[in-house]
Amino acid sequence: MEHVGMLCVEQCGSCRKGERVSGQEWVTTAVLLICAGTDLCNRKVYRWIVMLYLGLAMAGYLATGMPGGMSWFVADLLPGAFCLLLAWTTHQGIGYGDAMLILACGLSVGWKACIGMGLTAFFLAGVAASVRLIRHRGKKKELPFVPFLLVAWVWQLLCGV
Repeated sequence: MEHVGMLCVEQCGSCRKGERVSGQEWVTTAVLLICAGTDLCNRKVYRWIVMLYLGLAMAGYLATGMPGGMSWFVADLLPGAFCLLLAWTTHQGIGYGDAMLILACGLSVGWKACIGMGLTAFFLAGVAASVRLIRHRGKKKELPFVPFLLVAWVWQLLCGV
């Protein structure tokens, strides 16, 4: 079993060749925990935390020699780019901090895991928003999004999805 950076170089028992390994998962979990806490308490995702995480993800990506080439790099950025576009078109219905965090997660954990996490988080947020609308009789209130990303990420890790 040989791992270089974030990637498994040869097939081993815990992962497949070219698959990302657990060190990056721990970093992602830690960043999501910190950002979920600040989003719940302050209704804010601090950009300096997200930019640090993005820098670490970019450095890890470059250190491994950009596995998959430029096409995989662009693919890993697409979920976050879509969320940035969504933030811009909805006048921050989803905040720029949330979108930047998803962009960094794409580089860190890959586009497949990021899309799964994002779709699960959007579903969970939709359920929570529906319950909140019913309980508060139609009053619109903002929901922090990063805690849903965290729950989706932990679920993805535990279930191996």
